Amino acid sequence: MRKIIHTPLLAHHRREHINRCVLLPLGRAHLALCARCLGFYPALFGGLWVQATARTLPWGALDWWLILLGQVPVLLDWSIGRFNPRGGSNTVRILTGILAGLAFSRSFYLYFIDSKNELFWTNLLAVAIVVVAVEIVRSLNLRNLR
Repeated sequence: MRKIIHTPLLAHHRREHINRCVLLPLGRAHLALCARCLGFYPALFGGLWVQATARTLPWGALDWWLILLGQVPVLLDWSIGRFNPRGGSNTVRILTGILAGLAFSRSFYLYFIDSKNELFWTNLLAVAIVVVAVEIVRSLNLRNLR
């Protein structure tokens, strides 16, 4: 069995949730990389680079649809995973990470054009509300199990 290199920067999950990581062979060991982050960060930075290079302008209603709907799959998959840590698929995590990365790249790009952009702030607030709601429900469920 190969040793697993697990660093908080690349794989922020606890060791018991290593199933949420992609294990890349690295010599006589495996390097653990968070599956969702593996999709998210390249899409985020790649999307920002493409938009900045092309100097894209706001797309109006299309931006709202792309950004907000781009978050739905990742929020659903993440939420389900918070209640069932052993479930899920790294392929789905990577794909939803890519969608979220692209949605956030558009959102951040609009923020960089105009820091008062309401879509950026709406997106951030919507994601925060979902995360807080899921964590509250999860916390209440865990307390009821004790």
